[in-house]
Amino acid sequence: MSLALSSKQGVLFADIQTATTVAVYLGDFVDFIGGVSRGKRNEAANAYVKNNPLKTNNDVKAVELMDKLEISYKNEAKAASWKTKLRYKFGEDASAKMVKLTALGAACAVGGVLAANGMNAAAVPVLVTGLIATADDRKMSDKDKADVAKYAEAKHALFALKKMKKMLAPKSANKKLGITAALGLKQKSR
Repeated sequence: MSLALSSKQGVLFADIQTATTVAVYLGDFVDFIGGVSRGKRNEAANAYVKNNPLKTNNDVKAVELMDKLEISYKNEAKAASWKTKLRYKFGEDASAKMVKLTALGAACAVGGVLAANGMNAAAVPVLVTGLIATADDRKMSDKDKADVAKYAEAKHALFALKKMKKMLAPKSANKKLGITAALGLKQKSR
């Protein structure tokens, strides 16, 4: 009989151990790959998984938990703004330049359409606005930096979860197959 920590919740001690093991491993893995460049991340992650295998007392429950975590982190990553995604992908300076070029390009396109339709007087303020937008040289605020860090953590966690699930997939698939096969044999023997 398994130890139940709460009879109302029906939470088993083994499930808490599995969740704790997965959470600690995921945290360590995310911290490790956070310091590795994107180009070498896959190689470093494979080495990490090889040197630090994930050992759980219930691989099937661990994979189920990882699926739930993956959904949560995907939703978090989807909720990030395009500016946050650009800043994560290209860094603060390069993403700021891309935003400026996008603003200037949009202003030029709108100004060109206005001028082509005979509205030369309206095209000038649009182009000036585009130039002013590119002159803005503000650095990221603390909130923006926190958003990028949160997005980076979500992306790193998704990457780590993918590697962790791949590591446990053969084990959990074999256990499911073993249970299914045992049930099939039991039914045939009747």
